[in-house]
Amino acid sequence: MADLRWEEEGLAIHAYGEDGTMLAEATFEAPEAGTLDVNHTFVDESLRGTGMASELMRRVVEFAEARDVRLLASCPFAHGWLERHQDLTAEPGHPLNVLSLENAELERRLDRLDALLRTDAPSVAELTYALSVVSKAVAHYDKKDQLVLPALRRHGAEGPADEMWEADGDLRASMASLLGRLEGEAADVTPFGGDEGGEDPADSALASAEDVDAARDLSRRMRDVARQEGQALFPLAQKELSQGEWQAIWHDIPRFGLAWLEEVPAWVGAGAAPEATPRIVAADARDASDADGAAREGSPADVVVSLPTGELSLEQLDAILRTLPMELTFIDASDTSRFFSEESSLFPRPLSALGTNIFDCHPPKAQPVVRHVLDMLRSGERDSVSFTTTKHGRKAYVRYLALRSKDGTYLGTLEVAEDVTDIA
Repeated sequence: MADLRWEEEGLAIHAYGEDGTMLAEATFEAPEAGTLDVNHTFVDESLRGTGMASELMRRVVEFAEARDVRLLASCPFAHGWLERHQDLTAEPGHPLNVLSLENAELERRLDRLDALLRTDAPSVAELTYALSVVSKAVAHYDKKDQLVLPALRRHGAEGPADEMWEADGDLRASMASLLGRLEGEAADVTPFGGDEGGEDPADSALASAEDVDAARDLSRRMRDVARQEGQALFPLAQKELSQGEWQAIWHDIPRFGLAWLEEVPAWVGAGAAPEATPRIVAADARDASDADGAAREGSPADVVVSLPTGELSLEQLDAILRTLPMELTFIDASDTSRFFSEESSLFPRPLSALGTNIFDCHPPKAQPVVRHVLDMLRSGERDSVSFTTTKHGRKAYVRYLALRSKDGTYLGTLEVAEDVTDIA
């Protein structure tokens, strides 16, 4: 291979022998702005088994990197090679890159927490603040649990997804329990200064040995989960999820927020944002891949929904649903997620969950409870189930309401979540 002459010629890479014979080739096309597709590769039979194919693919990757574009591969060999060698966690803005950047930020804050725990006697105020900073990792776990793990379950990787879901749930519970014990005992101060700001704490009670040990254990387990993500979960997700699934995940990221990052990094492979304009789609085409083609003519303002007590344009109906001071989620009779409120601060929902089974969006521990509630509503044993809970520091009143046709046929369940924190 040392005597080969490599040339980049238009949207192609060629390797020539000493006599001018072409011995290797990779060709590209540009299906859309910001992308290159490797559609053909060739290595002369005399060079197969020498590492020439990998050398060609390394040059393909460099070719794309030099042009700052997303690299796709319709060529079967190139596609397989990239799956084995490309690291999406290093691709700027890719969802796996976002999650990896958050893990790097988490490591920094866990280092600070561990340094505090190595002191002779951390105060309650110091420990409370350090844990409150680390607790922002919840946004990381939310994205992973609502965007990546359900997609893996749909690809048949229930085991790894469910194990990670359980680990994340345990971390949330441990964090909430420890902060709950410390709540009210710490001053509102920032002991570390630097990029987190604040001043050193005033005199404060010392943290108990039990709380210090619990914080050490939490830090260790958070590091373990981050390590499992990098070594197992992210490579599995890279292997299983399609480009279209990653694009849907990227567009859903803002619904769940970021852990320490200031903004969602731009990603050249993100594609266009999902259509947000209300439209009429034939019911039998709702799940079809070409549902866009089934949209009927007429703008949202022109289409009228006639109901027994009045008429609403599609535009008006959409505005009403967006304005109601509560979050709505509709699950149809087949337990498929069909609709949720556009603004969902209490219970953010990913657009990628629409059209999927509701149980793919719940961790294993929650599934028996959800199934029991839906079965009661479906059978008519109950018409509603309600409870209160705390989400993101806000008190939420949640109701599950059975929807039935006038003849009593079960149509699905409507979940209604309302922020009642400020209601006397």
